[in-house]
Amino acid sequence: MLRSVILLANRMNVVMLRRRRQTITVLCTVTAFMLLLIYYYRGSYTSVNFHKESHSNVSHQPKSGAAQLLVNQKDMQIDSIQLKIQNHDYQLIQPKLSTPLNQELISQKPAFNQKFTRHSHIHPKQQLRMQDIASQKIQKEQLKKNSTTSDSQMLLRAKASELLVFRTKVKKMPKTFPSLMPLTNFTDTIVILTPVSNVEKKLSRYFNIIQNFTYPKHLISIALGEDTSSDKTFLTAKDLLTNLHGYRRKDLFHFSDRHVSGHDWETVHRYSNQKPRRAHMAQSRNHLLFSGLKDETWVLWIDSDITSAPADLIQQLLTARKNIVVPSCLYVNNKGEKRVYDKNTWRETKESQKYLKRKKDDFLMLEGYNGPSKRLFLLNLRNEGPLVRLNGVGGCVLLVKANIHRQGLIFPTFVFDHHIETEGLAKMATKMGHSIYGMPFVEVFH
Repeated sequence: MLRSVILLANRMNVVMLRRRRQTITVLCTVTAFMLLLIYYYRGSYTSVNFHKESHSNVSHQPKSGAAQLLVNQKDMQIDSIQLKIQNHDYQLIQPKLSTPLNQELISQKPAFNQKFTRHSHIHPKQQLRMQDIASQKIQKEQLKKNSTTSDSQMLLRAKASELLVFRTKVKKMPKTFPSLMPLTNFTDTIVILTPVSNVEKKLSRYFNIIQNFTYPKHLISIALGEDTSSDKTFLTAKDLLTNLHGYRRKDLFHFSDRHVSGHDWETVHRYSNQKPRRAHMAQSRNHLLFSGLKDETWVLWIDSDITSAPADLIQQLLTARKNIVVPSCLYVNNKGEKRVYDKNTWRETKESQKYLKRKKDDFLMLEGYNGPSKRLFLLNLRNEGPLVRLNGVGGCVLLVKANIHRQGLIFPTFVFDHHIETEGLAKMATKMGHSIYGMPFVEVFH
């Protein structure tokens, strides 16, 4: 009898377990079916709304939201469509400003896939990621085929990094930018310091740019420091300085550091030459700083090979009312497009900070030689307004309060916090408690 009861109980347990398994299987099947229905109808709803808006004839004003339409006001027809997915801060719409560069930046940004219907099972964000991975694979294959030595490999990597699409998450676009009140009464004296070397044919253009400045000439001093030139740079600079009139002071210095890094582009920009080359440039700047700065209030560093600058450059930089400020240094490529020239002007990101923390203290960080940049360049910060915070500066055009130089701020000839020369100066200024700012809408071309 007891044995029969035990067998009956075991059979009942087996039956109950089977029913539980069947119940769980049914629940899982129903749940999966419901999720598929939700995904299907959500894609269909987005597609229907998207096509309804695209076929409407009503003129819409651009605004930040789930979708944005750019309407041709002349023909009252849709000119182009850009879709911005909510909660994904990928910046596609630039600020509404009357500058041609904004339209260019919009064209440079990769647009989302416009065929976003219920049959598109790949999220637009995932499509962007796939495009990035594909471009990086192609460039890595080209580097492997063309690399012969370590220096040539670093040079090819620097060129390939310029081709990568720079994409990063940014803040939501502000409706209005804070205004900078222009200065009207100018009383501060300023000294323009320019290192020159083998720029005999470029000095005439440089002095034309200086003479076109509208800042009062009697408040401007000019000091040039010539070093390691194999042409007639010193004599040409001397003659051109003699023809300048009305300035507060004019000086020309000759330094003989005897450093030669080559004259062709490939030799000058070779990775193995960067540390001694940048150290020499820092030493030349320091010599010029110690010799050219007298009693002036401001120091304006300008490269001798810039091609153009606004006539009110000094006034715009002084309007920032900051101790260290730089404009945006750009160049125009063969297609007439503006590109970042001064890659030493940047802001750190979480990725770049993590990257540097893993390096040794004597590691020298050089933009363009360590793969795609993990930082934000000044041109990428235009959406934040006319004045933005930075962590690194270049020497294309750099305005510094003279008293900060007198307090000991120099261009490090050694690796200081993973950087050297102008970027090392920025790191040193930060250690001294000074903030660094950039003006992305003030453009100087190299």
